[in-house]
Amino acid sequence: MKDQGYLPKKRPPRKYAHDSICAEICTYDLHFGMYACADETGDADYDTDIAARRLMESIEDLATRLNKPHTIRLVLGGDTLHMDDSSNQTKASKHQLDVDTRYNLVIKKLIAAVYDAVCLLSLYAPQLEIYVIEGNHDQESSRWLAQVLEAFWWQEERITVCNQSTPRKYATWGECLSCYGHGDKLKADHWAKVVAAEQAQLWGQTKHRYARLGHVHTRKVIPPYVVDESSGLEVTFLSSLASSDAWHASMGYLGNKRGTQAFELHKTKGQVSQLYYNI
Repeated sequence: MKDQGYLPKKRPPRKYAHDSICAEICTYDLHFGMYACADETGDADYDTDIAARRLMESIEDLATRLNKPHTIRLVLGGDTLHMDDSSNQTKASKHQLDVDTRYNLVIKKLIAAVYDAVCLLSLYAPQLEIYVIEGNHDQESSRWLAQVLEAFWWQEERITVCNQSTPRKYATWGECLSCYGHGDKLKADHWAKVVAAEQAQLWGQTKHRYARLGHVHTRKVIPPYVVDESSGLEVTFLSSLASSDAWHASMGYLGNKRGTQAFELHKTKGQVSQLYYNI
């Protein structure tokens, strides 16, 4: 598959000064395939081309500001696709969705956009990890997307696609534990209990623990919730790049800042920086 011309003109120098640093670039709630008209919503236009452009611009901006990490994790944090199939309805409530174009074309454009994003990030670190999280809009689609990405790079030693089957994905970096989830099924103060139970061994082996969540399309941080006198879990809800569609506008869900966030983790010191890309 050919790229879309988004790759940087000048290749960054291949010198990675910080083997102790892992960067997480978290793109949550992209809602690729959603259609929104500014005249109808009072927000901003949105379609597949706008989504692809915002994805690439945000990733390139954040990648150029990273502190030469050893590993970059691209986290597609749920609702990457706006619809799960050609019915253009949400699976649980059967809510009719505003879509940009045919489902088959949305799939084609999304795969091309994510492929370009991975190629771009591969220029900025010797190791790249990809995590595809299921959301309430793309519970099934997230699974085939992960399989497609794994098929692209199964022979590339520098690129790893997470193949965990659980809805929540876990990763460690030294003494850091990261949980990637969508954030739609658990209350904020329940996440520490779930992570501690689900990953008891990793919980005991780590000192710095983070949950990266989405779903609410807005940025907020829940301080560590202490469990058994441990240091707990910091829960962060992340922004979305998507504009508001007609349904959200009618419900008054407007005004959220659109963007993407990145975090840099040190093997022993935990999170040492946080970067923002805002539209």
